[in-house]
Amino acid sequence: MSRRAPRLLPAAALLAAGLLLAPPPAAPADGGETPGEAAREAAEQMLAAEGPRVWQQAERLAGLGPESVPVIREKLAAAPPWARLGFARALLGLKETELARSTLLALLDPSLPSDVRVFAADQLGISGNSLSEPKAIVERITRLQAEELDPRLRIHAWRALYGITKENAWRRQIEEAMKSTEDPNLRTEAALLLADAGFVDAAKPLLKAVKDEPSERGRLARTLLDRATMEENAMALRNEVGRLRKEAEKAAAAGAPGAAPAGSGVPGFDTSLLEEILATLLEAADAAPGGREPGAREKWVRERLEGAAHGIVTGIDPHTAFFDLKERDDWIKGIQGESYGGIGAYVEIDADGWFSIKRPMFGSPAWDAELRPGDRVLEIDGWATSGEAIDVIISRLKGPAGTDVVIKVHRKGWVEARNMTLRRAQITVPSTWSAVLPGDIGYVLLEDFSARATEEVTRALAGFREAGVKAVVMDLRWNGGGLLDQAVGLASLFLPPGKTVVSTKGRTYRGYTKATEKVADVGALAKAPLVVLVNGGSASASEILAGALQQHGRAKLVGERTFGKGSVQVVLPLPVMPFCEPWTDTVRDGERARNGRYDFAEDFDDLDGDGKRGPQEPFFDRNQNGRFDDAEPYEDRNGNGRFDSPAVKVTVYKYHLPDGTSPERVRVKTARGREIWRGGIEPDIAVKDEIPEGWKVEAAVLLAENPLFKAYVDRLFETDRAGALALAEADGGDVASYPGFAEFHASLGTPLTPMDVRWILRTRLRLRASDLRGAPLLADWELDSQLQRAILRALEEAGTDPAAIPQYRSLLGKVFEAPPADADPPLPGNGGEGK
Repeated sequence: MSRRAPRLLPAAALLAAGLLLAPPPAAPADGGETPGEAAREAAEQMLAAEGPRVWQQAERLAGLGPESVPVIREKLAAAPPWARLGFARALLGLKETELARSTLLALLDPSLPSDVRVFAADQLGISGNSLSEPKAIVERITRLQAEELDPRLRIHAWRALYGITKENAWRRQIEEAMKSTEDPNLRTEAALLLADAGFVDAAKPLLKAVKDEPSERGRLARTLLDRATMEENAMALRNEVGRLRKEAEKAAAAGAPGAAPAGSGVPGFDTSLLEEILATLLEAADAAPGGREPGAREKWVRERLEGAAHGIVTGIDPHTAFFDLKERDDWIKGIQGESYGGIGAYVEIDADGWFSIKRPMFGSPAWDAELRPGDRVLEIDGWATSGEAIDVIISRLKGPAGTDVVIKVHRKGWVEARNMTLRRAQITVPSTWSAVLPGDIGYVLLEDFSARATEEVTRALAGFREAGVKAVVMDLRWNGGGLLDQAVGLASLFLPPGKTVVSTKGRTYRGYTKATEKVADVGALAKAPLVVLVNGGSASASEILAGALQQHGRAKLVGERTFGKGSVQVVLPLPVMPFCEPWTDTVRDGERARNGRYDFAEDFDDLDGDGKRGPQEPFFDRNQNGRFDDAEPYEDRNGNGRFDSPAVKVTVYKYHLPDGTSPERVRVKTARGREIWRGGIEPDIAVKDEIPEGWKVEAAVLLAENPLFKAYVDRLFETDRAGALALAEADGGDVASYPGFAEFHASLGTPLTPMDVRWILRTRLRLRASDLRGAPLLADWELDSQLQRAILRALEEAGTDPAAIPQYRSLLGKVFEAPPADADPPLPGNGGEGK
């Protein structure tokens, strides 16, 4: 008799929380093992799996591609129930939907374990509308819920039926069960299913009761509650804006002046509701301070108003945000390349809506903690990041150097999220790293487009000239952008003056066109072969630069489709006291009296970069008085040399590439009726990243944490430091280069092949070597398939035979795999590009 698998959380809720990952695209097996052999091995392991392990094996089988299908067909009939469930999941990933459908329906049989039937129902609810004959699926699950005695299975059947039909009768059944059942665990599970279906209000009491549990159901409850709050705020804002618009239209139709109260800048907007809320809170809220402590009530009200300001901008678009004083100061420091207290990582909101690490900065606390690209930060000091604006989340990570911050991290391959304590440090953001690769290829890694980006790349190119570089590879992967003028400046290094780089169009701001300018002379490199690496993390200014170089025929793009951020934001200050630094309202030229608002300095060209206008620096004479008007005086309370105020970062433009298209991502319909994001820039040469996928990710994570692994790396550096550094640079693709590797691999007891273990080992060696060198070890041409293809293209354009360069001989004849094509493409004319 098989042992009973542990009771699992609802698959639909896990999927909503991003914990059930879709199978990765097909990848060839490593180490000489054929896909068929790997599929047979994975299928054998599936037969012995129960519970969560079947999802891991399903992911592995789907990742091996079509070779898995005949093996699954052979094993399916005699497989135990849990394995059949895993096989069905793998078949869905492999687009073998008919066999997956029949297998899942068969797994609803009453003789099978309850947990298997629950997950089969959940999967049918998730996938039912994409399978054939959804009506027959509904009829089968309807019979199941009518005949079934297990109340848990009935609740999951109702959730599946609602997922397919969207009929409220099934939703009401879940709600009734949640209210009537006496089993507290079943009541909570029903609440999670109800909230997952979109009905959070009815489930809120139970979700709140478990949200602080240190468990997966607690985290799911927090996530669902946070998402509901975000949606409520957005809906309230939309309703209020609609109400104000209607009132303004009525006032205009009646010929009445704007019905705004004194002090309001929005016609028809009445702040009395907000004032009444604050007055009521001060009077009634237990958390509100009393009147004894000087300034406490004023501080409390100010914090509430800043919270309301954050709420006002929620839901407008992913990039609009409110900055309080500290948040704006941090933003300015980051964009200008100033130092700040934090963990030192490039971050993003990933495609599934999670706050994620793009890449740790070298030598930072994030680097020392070995955070990795793709790690999801679920909590910061117990505060959930789900649904929050990225700038707000970043402000939580920042803080004084030397202070600790606890982050909860989920990594692909981990069964549960883990808490990590990082000590913040003073972070200076580097824009550029560079190196000369074999074959006289200059490699420049651009981390972001801060105010120093063009200057630093110019300096790198000067070093390349001295080294006799013949071609350049610029790496924009995982570069999320920055200052638009830096993208124009970098394009100017490689294009002649007057070439269009970007144009903008907006509703309220006048659009403009930016063209290349005459810049520092970089000699022959201005026309040398240029290859640009891009991927799904390349966004905004990265896309502007890459798109301009591509469309003007100056560079070839290699890698994967870019992210698709085709919008431009401006940061507009809000000099409203007492939220800003104190300032003095003076009478300026052209004014008869004080105007009641803070007047900033007139715009000028800061040629020397000191932040102050010198006598010879040109300026825009806004009031036409023939002289430069400086800002009104203010009290520089923090001594940073600038006037500090809150601000709102708002999207004002969509940008367009030289050919008039925009890479902005939009939601589009597919041939099967799904909605997907589509946008970005397609590379000239599409190459898939060859990092391990599927079950190998989990095995790699476990292996990297094995004490034997660390001991082997330590021994390499202790016995032959120079040799270990040389291996980190290049190992010739041969595991025999590592002393005692065969014995080391055998001692690990891992199913990973020697070449898989080499991949993990090289990663660890290069991290250690970077620490010892005091600079990151760049450009791993032995493992990075996208870089390999870029190098070969650069050599080809430079007229260099790669066979003449020993380090690249292993690349000769290599077939580079392209990212998988979408099996469900957008409908014709609905691609979302060029709009």
